[in-house]
Amino acid sequence: SRRITPLEGEGMARGSPGPCMPIRRQRSALPPVDLVRLLERTRTRPLMEARREGRILSLQEVRSLEHEGMERALVYKTAILTGIRRGELEQLTWGDLDLDSQRPTLRVKASASKNGREAYQVVRQDLGADLAAWRTMNPQAQEGAAIFRVPVTINQDLKKDLAAAEIDYEDAQGRVFDFHSFRHCTATLLRRAKVDPRLSQAVMRHSDIRLLPPPRTGGRSGRASSAAPLSMSWRSV
Repeated sequence: SRRITPLEGEGMARGSPGPCMPIRRQRSALPPVDLVRLLERTRTRPLMEARREGRILSLQEVRSLEHEGMERALVYKTAILTGIRRGELEQLTWGDLDLDSQRPTLRVKASASKNGREAYQVVRQDLGADLAAWRTMNPQAQEGAAIFRVPVTINQDLKKDLAAAEIDYEDAQGRVFDFHSFRHCTATLLRRAKVDPRLSQAVMRHSDIRLLPPPRTGGRSGRASSAAPLSMSWRSV
């Protein structure tokens, strides 16, 4: 099996919605312990559910279910560490990814970005290693092929992944954790790393610096937020 590098970085605290968020959908960010558990359960859930159902699985089916969980966990991780939106991730191709240069980047095409402008996001070292391993697992992929499957229904899967990780979709204040909430995680990472707000604005591709979510700490499941590195070991076939 191939080991994919851990998710490591500054911890995340709860975030509150920025002024651009609709009142009907206030969002939050997860603390690090919850985020790590979410990624771990996402990776293992497809296979674990099949086994709980008592299904007799062939080796090919086991590998397919492991592949499914691995892909969605890596989608979540990429969203967290880049701030890329669901629709932008869906249109991300292998040709948009440069892992060979000294400073790996991925490109959000103008045709895919929300503001209609081309953008380049720096890829952190551990994420770059994960993406390189994912490419190895998909050797048939062409430059114009999508890196991930990111369906519009991914929030349905996210709710199931949250439940598997024993994390509430909606907290006591009525704030939800949906796919767009991963951008709140990105903003919180930047803030905890004391990145200049103007640079954070550029990374998040906000037109107004006031759109950055204000800081707020706390955990859904009563666990203390921490700035300690996140760690998670992923194994794939």
